[in-house]
Amino acid sequence: MDEAKQQISNTINNIEEDALTGSPRLQIASIATVDERLSSPSVFNITDRLPIFSYLVNSNRIRWYRVIMRYFLQCHRELYRYQLTAQEVRDAVRASFDVEYTLEQCQNDLAALKEWGNVTTIYDSSRATSIASFLSPALLYQATPEAIAIETFLDEQTRANMGKGSLRQGDLPHLWKTLQELDENLTATGIETINSREMAEEWQRAFEVWNTMAREAAQYLANMLQAAQQGRPDFEAYQSYKAAVVAYVHGFAQALTQYSRRIRTLLASWHETGKKERLVEIIAQHLEPPAPTLESRANEDDLWQEARNQVEAMMNWFALGKNADSFRRNALAEVDKVVRRASVLSASIRPNANYAANLHMLAQQLLRANNGETAQQLFSLAFANLLPVHLPESLAGTPSATYDATEGSAWQEPPDVNLRLRPISRANRGDHPLEDPVIDNRTIISNIVHQYEEKRQQEVQRFSRLFATAYLDIGMIKHITTEERNVLMTVIDGCQGDARHQYRAPDGTVIVLLNPDEEMYAALRAPDGVLLLPRYRLYTAELTKAHVALMEREVILSKHIDLFRLVNRHYYTLQKWHDENTGWRIQRSATAIRLVRQLSATTPGYLYDRLKEPRDFACLTWILWYAENRQLTGRGNEQQFLLSQLADQIQEQSTSGVDEDAAFDFRRPSDRYSIQRALQYLEDLGALQLVDGQTKEWAQQAEDADVLYEFSDVIRSLVSAFNPQLLEVVAEYINNEEKVLQPTLLQNILGDLFPVMAIKPLVRAWRTLLLGPVLLRYDDPEAFAELVEHTDEVANDLLETFGWLLDVKRDYACIVRASGMSSGPVTSLTPFGTSDQMAMLMCTAIREQVSSGAWPRPDSYGCVHVTTEDMNALFYTLREHYGDNWGNEARSKGSRSLLNDVYKKMRQVGLLRGPDGAGNVMILPTAARYSASYERAGQEQKPAGKSKSKSRTLTLPGLDESA
Repeated sequence: MDEAKQQISNTINNIEEDALTGSPRLQIASIATVDERLSSPSVFNITDRLPIFSYLVNSNRIRWYRVIMRYFLQCHRELYRYQLTAQEVRDAVRASFDVEYTLEQCQNDLAALKEWGNVTTIYDSSRATSIASFLSPALLYQATPEAIAIETFLDEQTRANMGKGSLRQGDLPHLWKTLQELDENLTATGIETINSREMAEEWQRAFEVWNTMAREAAQYLANMLQAAQQGRPDFEAYQSYKAAVVAYVHGFAQALTQYSRRIRTLLASWHETGKKERLVEIIAQHLEPPAPTLESRANEDDLWQEARNQVEAMMNWFALGKNADSFRRNALAEVDKVVRRASVLSASIRPNANYAANLHMLAQQLLRANNGETAQQLFSLAFANLLPVHLPESLAGTPSATYDATEGSAWQEPPDVNLRLRPISRANRGDHPLEDPVIDNRTIISNIVHQYEEKRQQEVQRFSRLFATAYLDIGMIKHITTEERNVLMTVIDGCQGDARHQYRAPDGTVIVLLNPDEEMYAALRAPDGVLLLPRYRLYTAELTKAHVALMEREVILSKHIDLFRLVNRHYYTLQKWHDENTGWRIQRSATAIRLVRQLSATTPGYLYDRLKEPRDFACLTWILWYAENRQLTGRGNEQQFLLSQLADQIQEQSTSGVDEDAAFDFRRPSDRYSIQRALQYLEDLGALQLVDGQTKEWAQQAEDADVLYEFSDVIRSLVSAFNPQLLEVVAEYINNEEKVLQPTLLQNILGDLFPVMAIKPLVRAWRTLLLGPVLLRYDDPEAFAELVEHTDEVANDLLETFGWLLDVKRDYACIVRASGMSSGPVTSLTPFGTSDQMAMLMCTAIREQVSSGAWPRPDSYGCVHVTTEDMNALFYTLREHYGDNWGNEARSKGSRSLLNDVYKKMRQVGLLRGPDGAGNVMILPTAARYSASYERAGQEQKPAGKSKSKSRTLTLPGLDESA
């Protein structure tokens, strides 16, 4: 090594002079590429070529190279920074040497230094904040230990970092103990000279421990990340990488997690209490040992700056979101990579046994689906994310959990719901001026929604303040605002008007009045006066709120702080209830909680209003495929992607296995809007986050428009519920138009192929009831019989758990939301929409047709079987009588188009099935509960003609019996 140093010294002595004059003495060796796998000492093998010294002998760029490497040394030794960006290096060269130095020149110089082995590069793993930063990820440059050694020698220093990185778990406890001792000494009043010297020396020992630990751990992490990028998907490479990750997590990350918060808090207190400045003063006084001459001693300002740099370097390293947190995040990321690598190995052993391949097959099935409802059924079954569809009491009638075996068919009983509809036509809105003002409806609607959300948020905040604890004693309230008092009185009035003394808050919380007959009074003081009322005590049923939130939301995100904490707090109780009743499981992570709602039947439901066409669902599934494919290819940490990249991948995948005309082509506006709707759904779900750009501009093909998105953990939650084998069988059944009217029980469809689906009848009943809209005896007689046998038990459990009511009839059962309660996230039937009104009028007309004998009698399950010709004739009659009440949009449509909308609405709320491929329609017994007419006089329906039914003979359960 002494010989090597002598050669370096001889080379450098005349470097500046010879570099400028182009002396032949500098042509000492040709540049050769050094294998990166060579050990550190091998680069100093002076019997071989030395490319690492090329930056010292290159006559063209030597001055720039020297400035760059000096800056690396300065940051390494004085600022304790080891990784720099090209922009930082450029700025340093501009400030000290070349003001016209460009970024391109800097990148070229750094590339040359990397080729010679002076610097190494890694990608900046921090989160991108713009499309530009994503397209051009920043490189971090770090001087190699050999280059630092050379620069240190050239500057007559002796320290060098030749290691590959190591982990010493004991460094952090030692550092923490030392900092505690320093804190105690700094707290003492007055600092003696001897104590200050000891403190300075103690700080230097602590600083050296931290500096070595940070540098070695950074090097270890960099090498581990590099190994992860270069690793091959074989078992031996996986074992080696896994061992490195385990060593990192157990040897460093766990100890860092334990001590970093303590150290950060301690160092932050130094800054707040002035201890930091006292420590800097002490360190500066004793930073250098006494020198024999004054000339060789650094001045006081330099010593103060060096001391401050040391203290601030340690504080910044432990600061929130800085290096310490980065090490912990990398630990989690590397553990996730290990799991993904194991999944890749498993997939390689069992071909096609990975989610990505199965998601691709599902997307192709969705693309070939007959219609949007079929695609929605397949999607809901695949990802277990169907939302509940329940009707309020005003649209379902007064519920009754008393089952009467002697009760006749619903068609023979009086209607449960009598509705008076209001026309939708413009004539019903009163007189208008000759010229209507131009109104921007979008702005008005947006303002109304904003005002409503703001008002609702204020109400929720008042409820949260009033019922912050489980119990509220009115006598303990010293002072209350007028608004909060109004809320409290609303709750008390609601409890007093309820037989169970309960009130359901807007956020789903059930509040119980414990002492409705209280005789002791208390005074409520508000700014507008004092209110005297009984000293009521109220109890908040948190568990009910947790049950409802889990049921009514697809995903509860950590940003929903109150709900997330509430469900987490009652997780085990919630999971126990579902284990006993539904068999569903609750997925939870640090960022999301989701109830996986496995289905027992394939009935249509409500998923998302904007997802209507099969192409929307296919596009959505390919987005999930794209996320999973990135995980399996080893890029699990790269959660960010560009919309243009995603579109290219979907377009490429859609060309395999489908007709060329059916494949996606994102030059078509319709396909662009499909992917926009799919992305919006995932964004609303919390599975995607928009980072930069606007999807609307990309959909409208604006020039150079692109969007940067980022996946979240919710994506993985959706994918993990996927059962491809089951779905393959069900998809064939659902797409068969001849089986549209058959019972929808999955167990009947799958047979003995999936014995796991043979769940208990009462569990199937719970699942169907909770998801809605109705449990039909026709679909699952066994489950319906179990429900009838346990009617009281189920009704009480439903009321206590969710606050919902059970309605049981002879042929069906459903959940009804009591009046005044939230209608849930989905309202599929209202008295205000055109399709809704037409559906209710059709139910009324069908009831009259059945009662008059014009249509066939219902079968033993209460279902009425007719044909599309029957429905067409009935709808034409309805349109003739009521068409003027349906608005201009309905009048501009053809009868067939309107009838298709009515079919869709009635299928969605469980009133009808079909038409099938043969033109048959099955009216469900739930349609018999409606009787609707318009408020305006003279709009009563005329009786339809009693024509002979054109119903066709079908082979369906119960068709051979009479009611």
